[in-house]
Formats: sequence, structure tokens, C-alpha cells
Amino acid sequence: MNNNFIINKDNIINYIQNYYKQHLKSPVLNGNTEHPFKFYHIKLYFKTWNNALIESNIPLNRNKCILMECKQCKTTFSKQFKEILKSYNDFCSHSCSASYNNRGRKMSEETKEKIRKKLQIIKYTNCKICKIEFSYRKRKNLTCGDKCLSDLKKLNNKKKRGLIIEEF
Repeated sequence: MNNNFIINKDNIINYIQNYYKQHLKSPVLNGNTEHPFKFYHIKLYFKTWNNALIESNIPLNRNKCILMECKQCKTTFSKQFKEILKSYNDFCSHSCSASYNNRGRKMSEETKEKIRKKLQIIKYTNCKICKIEFSYRKRKNLTCGDKCLSDLKKLNNKKKRGLIIEEF
């Protein structure tokens, strides 16, 4: 911290503008950088950190999008600044991320066979709404489709609110 820094509104605005010129990005109040002022001073002079950035004519980080290149498929996509701070890798989709991270993964023949058998198993059950028998593979579904699922949700909401009383 700079001990010669006099804390007033103009000096804080000058500091923010200089930071932006040096780093080409808006400063973050609670980030790893140490500012010569505290949150108390921002609250006193500007009420919020965003107000301080606005008065300094600095763009807010939350609105900034940057064009990135996917590591897997090399397509160009936009990513928000806050998302860039959260992740190390840049992918356009979950599919590209999984493909990239599973590259070079070794699976035993036993594991491959288990996966193959699991995908071949088809199970049957009856729909809770229309009572038609339908098939599923991975997890048990309660309904045969989207329409029956929405009807089931409506029915459950009515039961929760006490509009329908089940007989035992």
C-alpha cells in the first residue's frame, strides 16, 4: 500500500483510472489486488463499487464479453468476464469439455463391457398418468412424456396445497 495516498473522492477516481490504463481491465474491489483504500471509503464517497467505476468512466466487468477459441473444436465463441475468472479451460460446450478431458483415458475391457451391457438393458414401467407401458434405459421415469409429466407436476402441486386429499 502507498502510505502517501490521501483518501478522497478525486484520488480514488484517479487511482481507478490509472489502474484501468495499466491493466486494461476494471479493478476488482475484493480481488487479489491491494488498493490504498478500503471498502469503507468506497461506501462513504460512492455508496457502491459499481458507482465508483461509473464515475471514473470505466466499463463494468460484468458486461464485458471476450471472444475465445475452444480448445477442442477451435470454434470462436464469446465468454463473459466473470466466467473467464472462474475457469482454467475454454470450451464452447460441455461436450467439447468432456471430449478434451477424456482424451487419452484408458478403460479396461471389463469397464467397456459393463458400459455396453448397461446401455443395452431396456426396462419397462407404466405411466403414472395415462397408465400406458413405456420403456426407459438409465433411470426410472414416472411418466411416458412431457405432457404427462406436466400433468403429474400439476397434480402434485394440488396435493401439496391440500386441494386433493388422497384416500388410503
